[in-house]
Amino acid sequence: MSKPANHISSRHLLNITLIRRGLTGIGGFIPVTSLPEAVRKSLDEDPITMTFGPHGFFGYSLCTSHDADANSQKIMWWSTWEQSPPPPRDTLLSDIRAQILARHGSWKSPHDAPEAPLFPAIISLGCGSESDTPATTTALEKDLLILPRYITPRLPSWSSPSGKIIIMGDAAHAVPPYAGQGVSCAVEDAVAIAMFLKHYLSQGKSGEVIGDALRQMARAYEGMRIERLAYILDGARRVGDVKRQLKWWEEKLRDTFMILFCKRYRCVLAQITHKSCQASLGRRSSMTVSLHMTLKLRLRSILRTILPLDILSTRPCNICAS
Repeated sequence: MSKPANHISSRHLLNITLIRRGLTGIGGFIPVTSLPEAVRKSLDEDPITMTFGPHGFFGYSLCTSHDADANSQKIMWWSTWEQSPPPPRDTLLSDIRAQILARHGSWKSPHDAPEAPLFPAIISLGCGSESDTPATTTALEKDLLILPRYITPRLPSWSSPSGKIIIMGDAAHAVPPYAGQGVSCAVEDAVAIAMFLKHYLSQGKSGEVIGDALRQMARAYEGMRIERLAYILDGARRVGDVKRQLKWWEEKLRDTFMILFCKRYRCVLAQITHKSCQASLGRRSSMTVSLHMTLKLRLRSILRTILPLDILSTRPCNICAS
């Protein structure tokens, strides 16, 4: 008996062809102690910085704990732009450095120092300078990461007809890095599978219903998650597109939206952080209660809202500390 075409099989999995989106990410790691003093100080207030320009994107972030020894702290940095075909891993480091400087070398930062502008300083530390790097050194020898962006086609199904084989996470729906939702979506998948399996197993009275429960669980899992992941994957594609070469009006529209969004987000984040801080100090918070109720009511959609990490913090916020 042949399998229905709308379920996974080895044929589907072996014939997947990755889709090239034209974007390439390049980056690496730098010891914090090697950074200019102004940049080191800025990490206390801005541990993650992302800058969008007319022809690319540049970001850097502290990737070790603030409590770690100063000599072991590092930042990760990355640049993303549109280039096809992508440069190979063994491209000369001087060529990579020249490309990144051409795109970001003239960008301005509030943490620029007269003797060490931020962007050229990070690029020179990450890619080496002409004075301290041999001309024959390749990106691979410098441990510089060159990461072309590919996406996987969307699978017609994530389960076998019997429900005994189920794929989840990146195996079912590899999420591009622009959304920052890869692990979150895998956790949502796991919770959805557990909830549906528990529900359908509870409907039976004997071991004979296990097969039916697996099939019903698989159908319900796909019915919920495929639609939600389509929404997330479409959003990730749109976020990635703002890192491409933009027309002048597209750049202005993007920047205006980001300014408005960041102002609104900071306001909401400050209110939520303050309310959750009150709760952690033993005072009842209607905001915290409403957030918990919202999460409880949204279990069927598996934590659609991603809460800021500050909500989980027990350290007093600036409002309470003052």
